[in-house]
Amino acid sequence: MMLGERYSPVLSKAREVLLGNVKVFNGYRVVVPHLKAYPVPYCWDTAFHVLGLVHVDPALAKENIESLLLLMRDDGLIPNAPLSAGNQDLRSQPPIIHFAVEYYLRRTGDRESVRRWFPRLKQYYRWWSRNGNLHGRAKRTLSPFTGAREGDPEKEFKLAYWAVCSTGMDNHPTYDVAEGRTVKVGDYYFIEVLDPFLTASLAASARSMSIVAEELGLGDEKSFFESEHEELSNVINELFWDSEDGFYYPLTWSLQPVRVKSVQAFTMLYAEAADKGQAAKLVSHLTSEKEFWGQHGVPTVAFDDPKYMSEEPDWLYSFDPCYWRGPIWPPTTALVVIGLTNYSYRDLAISVARKWLDLMASSLNFAEYYYADGKPGITNRFNFGWTAAVTVFLGHFLAE
Repeated sequence: MMLGERYSPVLSKAREVLLGNVKVFNGYRVVVPHLKAYPVPYCWDTAFHVLGLVHVDPALAKENIESLLLLMRDDGLIPNAPLSAGNQDLRSQPPIIHFAVEYYLRRTGDRESVRRWFPRLKQYYRWWSRNGNLHGRAKRTLSPFTGAREGDPEKEFKLAYWAVCSTGMDNHPTYDVAEGRTVKVGDYYFIEVLDPFLTASLAASARSMSIVAEELGLGDEKSFFESEHEELSNVINELFWDSEDGFYYPLTWSLQPVRVKSVQAFTMLYAEAADKGQAAKLVSHLTSEKEFWGQHGVPTVAFDDPKYMSEEPDWLYSFDPCYWRGPIWPPTTALVVIGLTNYSYRDLAISVARKWLDLMASSLNFAEYYYADGKPGITNRFNFGWTAAVTVFLGHFLAE
């Protein structure tokens, strides 16, 4: 059976779901994560939506980028979501939008729009670079953090959870070590974790911005972002790399490793921060059936890690106590495929993409996330935006 025949029904359904999640927001047509549960644009969701929309409706992809950038505050923050509930408008999410814009440019050639967006993209990059490291404990590494409104009666209880939400991985066991504590620095509240995923996301943004700058003929900007990528990559490898395990781990602010084997380590491939030897060691973990090589995809925590599918601690309160503590998620699947492709592990990238598309073809419900056995997450949120978008994105990846 030809690839197109095998996946044609699921890709058709994915396009239908993606376009079915369109709403008008601030005068723009935007894809929202979920029409009922999350009916407004979310920061990193929008970036993944763009990866799929480029192949479905490039004009709609453009509207989604523009609408997100127009949410930017004067200081450069693009909010988690334009909602005061949970102080979502006072924090952000991983800066994946820079890669999404690079992808949009490569696919559409729309230099005019990207040139117009470039200053805002740079301002958002600088917001993360400037604010994410306010603790000053370890060079350029980022920590999860949030803003808060004075006088909020629930603030003290929720601050640490809100900070974790800035990573997009609302209750990932990497952050259990925070024990619900935050440290106030300036206007923000941090948990005391040096975060490899956020730092890798910023490094990937620097790389994307250097590529975009070169395409636009912005030589000085290209040089600046190349230098940023090199510096961040050096910091990542100096601090997070464990040569004995051949893996990247988070650290506490006192530089103690947080030994949770997490999908976050593979985002170093997405960021192109690892050298070839480090990449090979990461791949050995990824392809181990005892660790990450599952029947239906890559879990967010290794199967053999004690934290795999463990319930969240009391200070976290996600809809599913195992939400990001093992299940397979669309965004991390996409980042793994991108990362493997960056290092010429195309056959492995194809295998991961096929696992995902086979899972979608077997369910056709486009759930928010899935367990290792292929069952949808217990939140029962179906027809999810980024699930459909990643399916389209990976379908086109396989077809190329």
